[in-house]
Amino acid sequence: MVQNLWPFFLLFLAFYENLLVKSVLKWEDPCLVVLDEVHHCDKDHPYNRLISKYHLVLGSAARPKILGLTASPAGHKNSASTMGMLKNLLESLGDVKMAMVENEQAELDKFMSHARLEIRHIEMTQQEVELESELKECLSECGKRLDLLVDWKRYGLPGIAGEMAEGGYNDGQVNVMEMLSILDTMKHMTGMNDGLDILLDFTESFCHALVSLGELGLYYALEHLQKFEVSKAERIDLPCEKLQRSIEKYKIAPSGSQNGNILPNPEMMPVVRGLLDTIKDIDWAQCKGTPTETWPIVLVLVKARKDARYLGDILSKAAELQQLGLRSVSLTGHGKGGGDGMSVNQQKRMIESMKEHNHQVIVATSIAEEGLDLPKCELVIQVDPPSSVKALVQIRGRARKKNSRFVALCRTENQVRSLQNLQERERFMIHAVQTIVEEQKKRNNNLLL
Repeated sequence: MVQNLWPFFLLFLAFYENLLVKSVLKWEDPCLVVLDEVHHCDKDHPYNRLISKYHLVLGSAARPKILGLTASPAGHKNSASTMGMLKNLLESLGDVKMAMVENEQAELDKFMSHARLEIRHIEMTQQEVELESELKECLSECGKRLDLLVDWKRYGLPGIAGEMAEGGYNDGQVNVMEMLSILDTMKHMTGMNDGLDILLDFTESFCHALVSLGELGLYYALEHLQKFEVSKAERIDLPCEKLQRSIEKYKIAPSGSQNGNILPNPEMMPVVRGLLDTIKDIDWAQCKGTPTETWPIVLVLVKARKDARYLGDILSKAAELQQLGLRSVSLTGHGKGGGDGMSVNQQKRMIESMKEHNHQVIVATSIAEEGLDLPKCELVIQVDPPSSVKALVQIRGRARKKNSRFVALCRTENQVRSLQNLQERERFMIHAVQTIVEEQKKRNNNLLL
């Protein structure tokens, strides 16, 4: 009856599982179950729960066919480990085979990126290194205080300590974006005392400053700290003396007071300088008159929405780009991430404006990494390099035009090595998939003999 009413239905995983639990649907009702992002079946994921609880308990004749799709079964640290991961994935799904697109290669190439990956190392200045260390120390102290003051379980949150990177408080490594996500949730909570409010404000400011320091440099990081008040830190006995001295040492005017000057101090914004130089690498001399679809498009990716808007404003006023006739704009999401986002309608209008060739430089958050129907780009610049093979594949996929480029701006040697490691893992992934498919073909041929 279900099959007669709904020959095709698209459901969220949790909703589908709920229908199965309540016996509204049976696993064997559909003839085909399509699992998107199927590489998650290698982990402790709800996909595995469905497969083990509903699929594998049925006889082979009663099971629906399963089609698992993925564009990025992330590679591991070596070829053997990657091969083992993929074989575990196949085993988790039951009696399945791996396939890759081999026919219609010319058609597939239209949707693939062959962008050259370039790593540009823009070293942090000594001032940036010092400020980064001081921010991490303050964030570590804030994290300890919050974990003592807040009953995280009450709110279904793991706590700041649970979101610190591997190495924890000892070396001050902080998973900043996760901390921002927690703070965003806590802002909507009730029953907070004044001391906790102050601590939350400081923690959020430090998080934003740390993100901006890595992406845009010292100048904008200090702007996030303009409202830092020593008296409030003293009220909650928060040791931030070294940070306060740095703020005073590099004290700047509030945002917007520079009377249109784009780089108040170029030495304080080396990333912006490197970004401008990278954009100017394109042969813009061939672009004359009214912008058309032949004009190159540059996509600049940052983490935070505030940073996207700030950088978009800097580039839109940059005399170097104005002289080339280039117009810049920012595109952000409407979920979490710091600051007010764009509505769905605003996003649609902005994307339509891009397709009409009104903008050549687009500064965006992760919303532009996948999903949105953006114009093809000649140049993609990742201000903060990707942290996973999946992210690397998706971001690079935005540069799909012939001879397009993907440039990652790195601030530290560790980021350079990490990006090189991701490239190696991607090669392991491709080799492992090809090897497994060839092994399956050989087994099939042997069965036919």
